[in-house]
Amino acid sequence: MTYSIRNYRKEDYKEVTEVMMKTFKKMYAKAFDYEEELLLEFLQDIQVVPKHQAEGFFVAEFEGRVVGAIVLDWKELRYGFSTERLSLVRKYSNIKLFKAFITYLTMVERPESGECYIENLAVLPEMRHMGISRELLKRAEEFAVDKGFSKMTFYIGGEDHDREKMLKKFGFRMRGVYHSRLHKLVLGEGTVKYLEKVPGKNSSRLTIGMFTDTFMPQINGVATSVYSLANELEKMGHTVYIVTIRDKGVLSTFDGKTLRIPGVKVLKGTDYRLANILVPRRVNNVIRKMNLDVIHTHTEFSIGLLGTFLGKRDFIPHVHTYHTMYDDYVDYVTNFRPFKRIANGFIKTYVKEFTDECQKVFVPTQKTKDVLLDYGVLSDMITIPTGIDFNKFVVDEDDKKVIELKTKLGISEDDFVCMNIGRLSKEKNVDAIVENVKDLVSDFPNLKFLVIGDGPHRDSLMNKAKGYEKNIMFLGRVPWEEVGYYYRLGHAFIVASRFETQGLTVIEALSSSLPVICPDDEAFVNIVEDGVNGLIFNEDSKIKDKISELMNPEVYDNLVSNAARSVIKYSSEYFAETVVSEYKKMGS
Repeated sequence: MTYSIRNYRKEDYKEVTEVMMKTFKKMYAKAFDYEEELLLEFLQDIQVVPKHQAEGFFVAEFEGRVVGAIVLDWKELRYGFSTERLSLVRKYSNIKLFKAFITYLTMVERPESGECYIENLAVLPEMRHMGISRELLKRAEEFAVDKGFSKMTFYIGGEDHDREKMLKKFGFRMRGVYHSRLHKLVLGEGTVKYLEKVPGKNSSRLTIGMFTDTFMPQINGVATSVYSLANELEKMGHTVYIVTIRDKGVLSTFDGKTLRIPGVKVLKGTDYRLANILVPRRVNNVIRKMNLDVIHTHTEFSIGLLGTFLGKRDFIPHVHTYHTMYDDYVDYVTNFRPFKRIANGFIKTYVKEFTDECQKVFVPTQKTKDVLLDYGVLSDMITIPTGIDFNKFVVDEDDKKVIELKTKLGISEDDFVCMNIGRLSKEKNVDAIVENVKDLVSDFPNLKFLVIGDGPHRDSLMNKAKGYEKNIMFLGRVPWEEVGYYYRLGHAFIVASRFETQGLTVIEALSSSLPVICPDDEAFVNIVEDGVNGLIFNEDSKIKDKISELMNPEVYDNLVSNAARSVIKYSSEYFAETVVSEYKKMGS
């Protein structure tokens, strides 16, 4: 059983009108419950099918008869309240058929410039199992691409779930829902859905908007995670836009991929910034032109709220990754119990309200999921460990860049180099590492500790390291694409923070064959195995003991041999594939 799709011809008029009539009668049984002869006459009177050959009008033919048709209104809607239409009022005003027609017109808005509106798509009920609707849409899309349209739009009934499913599989996305008592009264259905598609876009390729308060060149776990995911998604053929905060300046900037919105620094002593989510029309237009299929937020504040608003306004599927353990931060910065109770209560309520607006919430570890369950979060939570692009950390020890860095920093072959990479803030607890290294220097003068990164706590740390400049070096922020070379300077990686959702830098270090010294914390429990690829301490004062133990050649060689292969499961490729799978489930 085969059929063909071709241009509409004037001799198809009668058959196409019959196809339209049967479709309307099935879709709106309450309004169109008249004899077929009256319905045909009515559809002819309102010119639902042109009597002459029309551009942008295609039919499906099977065994010599028309079984389906699609009508594109790509210039402007023909229907208006002209003198010609007044005669219809006199003829049909006493029957609800005409009221249904007027109601039908209120479903749609006049097409915008560059918009190709699908006025009608009809297939005989007995032929719908043959995929004719999809082939008619393909021909319509080819027409829209040829004409250079920026989008195709279609309105359907709110209860027409089969058609909605078919359109979404074809790449259409929900962009609006309208409710009308008049529609309910006359058509028997009070909800109308508005869908649109970018012509020529492969429906298997998504356009994703990453909304984050922090991004490159900042060096921290969230920025690294977003960058890594965006990079892998683009390798898979998807389009990714970044919406983030601009560090300096009062105007928004857009380079074609990254939209940076001005922000203000909040919380004295930190480098956190918040942006005004009441963005100007120019910025709003930039985001609209992205034609996003998915909004993926990575913060619960400012930019995250902007993403939530846009998702609800434009009916874009919204997924969120929860990165930050806020209640741990409260416990760290204050010992005032009444304030702790108030702050923790606010955090729980706020995070629950934010995440419940999302279709899905990604969490990197079971620890994070348990926290959100305790908050009462109702959204579907998926545990997906953040991926790492291991290629960046495959650097030879004899690489020219590595040798240059060692020479510049005065690192000799006899030195044992420990390191930490990340944002320098109080909760990261780099102070504890500095104090333990200071205690060891007299016994191990060849011990060096490299601190890579920047943040509000840097000056305080440098003051604590005064007198130990040869052993404790602050390198500041380094280009993210060069981080792999810096990992090759070290023998071990040390982290002392207990406020991580997932230790991305720990995974990076292990992939660079660096054993890890870390606290006994749930964030690291599935990454670092004591005595296998690292050493674990329970108290900060024990860090120096673990460093001393690791400097034993036998212990060190054993841990190094296991480091890289222990984190293969955290590849960025697997991470991105899993995320895309979840994206597509939301759009289906």
